Amino acid sequence: MLKWLRSWFAKGPGNHPASTDFDAIKSEVERVLELDLSSDESREEHGGFVLNVLRRLDVEIENIRRQANGYPANPISALVWVNGAGYGNLARALTGHFQNAGWLKREENASALWAKVTLAVCSHYHHMVGPAMLANADCHDRLGNADRAGDMYGGVVKDFAFIADDWANEPDPPHDEDRLALESLQTAIERLLTRGVRDLDGMDLASIQAQAETVLSRPRLDQPQEDG
Repeated sequence: MLKWLRSWFAKGPGNHPASTDFDAIKSEVERVLELDLSSDESREEHGGFVLNVLRRLDVEIENIRRQANGYPANPISALVWVNGAGYGNLARALTGHFQNAGWLKREENASALWAKVTLAVCSHYHHMVGPAMLANADCHDRLGNADRAGDMYGGVVKDFAFIADDWANEPDPPHDEDRLALESLQTAIERLLTRGVRDLDGMDLASIQAQAETVLSRPRLDQPQEDG
């Protein structure tokens, strides 16, 4: 699943030393999260440390990707999965931190790591893949890499469209995880439609968008209903 998307993030650093303790990486990431990186002066002062943390995180995530060995098609150890999910949370936190600081270059770096590790250990969880892929695609959009972003949006549509189709045949509203996945699908379609893309490998984007909207419009079972 998502094999061709994984290939975009398959290339890692040249050297892959023995794994660093997860807590050590977590501690360094937390130090970055405490920094105010909204000014050029702060970025210049802390830029070396930030880049080193990202590089160390990249090495660890590449080790996880290799150890995952194509999961879920192949078995994975519990430790590799847990560490992978943990590194994903760290990369996601860094993505949001850099976004809030307006540091687009580092936001792209962090979101790429987030997507890479998510595809390595959680590729069958569409509600986790979608936000990571969209975050990185959005960075490429803002960096002017329109073709790269468009390919990523297209990848989300191709791999998520079946979820809308499956739920279209069900009377109930989608559960929370598929709701999140459908929202990612909608976002990807909207980004493609704004580019003038109406058809994707024979898929009618407007039709898929309408299908997803219909499913998402169903009231949740835990929501109170209005009086008639």
